[in-house]
Amino acid sequence: MNSWLQACDSARQTIKSVASTLLDQQCYELFFICDSLKDLWEEAEEKDCCTVVCGLCAANYRLAGTAKIIANAAMQALTAVDGLSVYGLGIKQTLMDHQSAINDFVMVLQNDCRNDLMHLTSELAVILEHQFVLGDDSLRSRLQSLHDTLEDRVESLYEMGDQLEKHSIMGIDTTNIGILKVIHSAGA
Repeated sequence: MNSWLQACDSARQTIKSVASTLLDQQCYELFFICDSLKDLWEEAEEKDCCTVVCGLCAANYRLAGTAKIIANAAMQALTAVDGLSVYGLGIKQTLMDHQSAINDFVMVLQNDCRNDLMHLTSELAVILEHQFVLGDDSLRSRLQSLHDTLEDRVESLYEMGDQLEKHSIMGIDTTNIGILKVIHSAGA
């Protein structure tokens, strides 16, 4: 099998793997954190701390929206992979299409998904500094744990994008492929 075909196949498999991880693990974990935030806001509501309730409620809705953004990014990547083919196109166009699919996925992961989650962790950090939260060790501990988990997810999204950017197909220079094909044909 040609090395460029192997690179394309590997790129498709890597995109599928990252997108599946986002859907199967990351989104599930984010919805679990949504449930935990809801529990914390209900506890703050019972203790009549309206400001913390509003902050936790807003964080919960924002996190659900972030999970939707991540799920959409994963589904778009999977759809893009389904549309990639090595048949009927020239080598250069095929490689460029695969590189483009990876670039698009990286941009969404590192810009839309990661940035939205970073904003959310900042919002939770502000809630963690509220007098009510500082005075309730149990609530603070649980909220800190959720905050730390989300920070880990931010790093995870960056690492996924970094893994994709370092894929071997990204190192293939497509500018000389047409020239090499012409030279090879002329020498044959």
